[in-house]
Amino acid sequence: PCAGPPPRAGGSRRIGPADARISPCMARPSGAPAAAPAAIRAQARKVGFITARATAPAMTDERSYATMICCMNGRIHGPLVEWTQKRAGVNYVDAVTEPGADKMLSHSPEVSEQLRKKAKGSIRARGSKLLVVAGHAGCAGNPVSEEQHRKDIADSVKVVQGWDTGVDVVGVWVSDDRVVYPV
Repeated sequence: PCAGPPPRAGGSRRIGPADARISPCMARPSGAPAAAPAAIRAQARKVGFITARATAPAMTDERSYATMICCMNGRIHGPLVEWTQKRAGVNYVDAVTEPGADKMLSHSPEVSEQLRKKAKGSIRARGSKLLVVAGHAGCAGNPVSEEQHRKDIADSVKVVQGWDTGVDVVGVWVSDDRVVYPV
């Protein structure tokens, strides 16, 4: 009954800053008192139920964040998160997503305002150290050339810099081969 990775909801619980998860077999029975996080990690290691570890850089603050505004296309999220973690020296990256985010930020004031509220909420709640604006190859929400994407990204960075978030803003391009390039 305990084979495979645990589900995200219900009986599984996150442990530690590196996003390790405990098997549902380790879940606390209903009504039982919650164990301290250190006790949970120790028990999980003891019985071998740590199922995943992210490769975030070691930080002194386990809750260090950055924020990215990007397309909803999931194939770019992994490379963007990894690049952002390395660039900003953070453990976590909040994602504010919108189809064709680079175009929406630079061409749609209504959508740009919605994204501004979400990004500022992330920065305020998490204390983000960096805000990344991304565009990518093969975007269905903004099906234009790489050259136009790079222009949209640069224009979007200017828009986001005007939000006065108090954090650095960086634009990036994610290529077909999922490599992240600063714009």
